[in-house]
Amino acid sequence: MKDTKIVKIFKSFSSTEIKQFEKLLKSPYFSKGRNLLPLFYELKKYYPVFKSNNLKRQEIYKNLFPAEKYNDQKLRVLISELHAMCLEYLIYDQLNKDQHYKNKFLTEALFRKKLFGDLEKQFKVSINFLESGKNDSFEYYLSRFFVERTMCFYTIETNNSIKYPESYMKFSRTFLKSSIIQLLLNYSEMSSYRFNFITDEEKAAHNYLFKAIDFKKIYKLITFDNEDEKKIFGLYYYAYMLIVNKNLSDYYSLKKIFFEIKDKFLTNENRRLIYAKLMNFLSISPDEQFKIEAFELYKKMLEDDEAVMNEGAYFGRTHFRNVLNLAITLGEIQWAENFVNTYKSKLNPAESENMLNFSFGHIYFWKKEFGKSLEYLSKVKFGFATFKEDVNTLTLMNFYELGMYEEALSLADSFKRTFKRTPPMHEVLYTDHKNFLIYYPLLLNARIYSKTDDLTMVENLSEKSVNLKVKKWVEEKIKEIKKHTPAN
Repeated sequence: MKDTKIVKIFKSFSSTEIKQFEKLLKSPYFSKGRNLLPLFYELKKYYPVFKSNNLKRQEIYKNLFPAEKYNDQKLRVLISELHAMCLEYLIYDQLNKDQHYKNKFLTEALFRKKLFGDLEKQFKVSINFLESGKNDSFEYYLSRFFVERTMCFYTIETNNSIKYPESYMKFSRTFLKSSIIQLLLNYSEMSSYRFNFITDEEKAAHNYLFKAIDFKKIYKLITFDNEDEKKIFGLYYYAYMLIVNKNLSDYYSLKKIFFEIKDKFLTNENRRLIYAKLMNFLSISPDEQFKIEAFELYKKMLEDDEAVMNEGAYFGRTHFRNVLNLAITLGEIQWAENFVNTYKSKLNPAESENMLNFSFGHIYFWKKEFGKSLEYLSKVKFGFATFKEDVNTLTLMNFYELGMYEEALSLADSFKRTFKRTPPMHEVLYTDHKNFLIYYPLLLNARIYSKTDDLTMVENLSEKSVNLKVKKWVEEKIKEIKKHTPAN
């Protein structure tokens, strides 16, 4: 049962969500069929890791129905119904967390039922909620769009010719702002690896659309409510410009606005988004100063605790991996180990074991405990983007250090034959891995046979790498080979 849908969904729940789900199962409103609580309590025994040898269908059935012979179909039906209730809980939980959509649905329901007295009160509640919260996101403007659209319909329905022009003007401005923000956010999606999944015709259509829009001119023409709102739009504008131009001045403009408004206006999700934009720009440069800048940004992000967490109060694995890699790149090995031990409890339980194996595999390598490093790396599952390439590279470096030459040559050959660029992999990282697979066998041969003939090619290829920790390691190995190789 360890890999079943019901176990996977239970593992994804936080401890708070488990308690809330239990309350939902106890509610007569939601639980209209069988009593699913006994099965819930059986599975809850194994939460959060679900690794016990007793986690078997027969064992669970025996505990649920001690007087009955095992009936696989009966248990499958119960599990299926409990899984359906988990999905129901996710819908309820998401809606309960999203006041934007709660206000939207209530406003529209009151309008449809022509409950205009309640509707007018709800308009005020909805607008007050929007103005009291974070107003940086597409969701904010979309919520305003829905509320103000319903207000327009209301003024038409009630023949209020005095309020209609003002109502329509607000609706029109909000429509423009929500559209521009969504377009700018969509461009971020276009620049990501996900853009590789659509057809060439769709890519051409997207590119034509964005080339046809003069965002700079639109930015100047929009009527903003105040200077703060102008800064919010400036934030998304410079995030867009940074992707388009890859310009250092756009990076600093984005960073400046971000730190001016992030605590006052930005939602957790959008703080994570802008941190990611800034990091992505810095990450593809081989300049060590950029790595130092990125590391300092990550430290600020860690102080901004809510921005670190993904939905569900978990530390995102991409950020976790990036913080670890940056710390190691800059030689902050003890800091990296402290970071892993501090934040490991905040990883998604379904991902934590894999992330810890990945993390300690790296940490022990740079502590020169190569056997321990290999032990952890051997347990890493390649379910996440670029994990396979990272782990194979570090494993080859371990083999080199331990003198495991046959294993190194075998893995290098296998890695080279199976390596290909996957959609999540940036072109720069792809080139890095490809070059490593060219120069690693040459480096290995130079060590085995004490030959320096090919080291010039190794130096030239490794010099281009943006992966500074691998680059530094290669430079160190080249010096060692030259030191121990007699001059001709």
